Amino acid sequence: MFGNCSSCKEKQGETNIEDFNIEISWNQWKTEKEKRAFKNGKIKEVTVTKKTPQENGSLGHLMDRFHDDLWIKGRKHLFIVKNQMNHYRKLKESLLPNECFLHVDFAENYVGKMEK
Repeated sequence: MFGNCSSCKEKQGETNIEDFNIEISWNQWKTEKEKRAFKNGKIKEVTVTKKTPQENGSLGHLMDRFHDDLWIKGRKHLFIVKNQMNHYRKLKESLLPNECFLHVDFAENYVGKMEK
């Protein structure tokens, strides 16, 4: 699933698009930093994710970006998640009565969270 083996190296996402030269426009989510004033009078820099219009382009260009951003990176991520969950399940099932399983997962901003 990392795109290195012979069985998935050349695999592409399937589409039923006939004309990749059609000109289209699209939006994209972008994360930006901006300064904001708060009620207490302080100005802080915050991170905001906004949907922003992109330049017009061909459908083929958008499909290339989709392939690179989601198909390649997405399948690697899903493969890792699936394998990790299988390993976690096996570990939890094989625990002895005097053992526990502790899974610490940090968010992208390295802030821990606790789920019940």
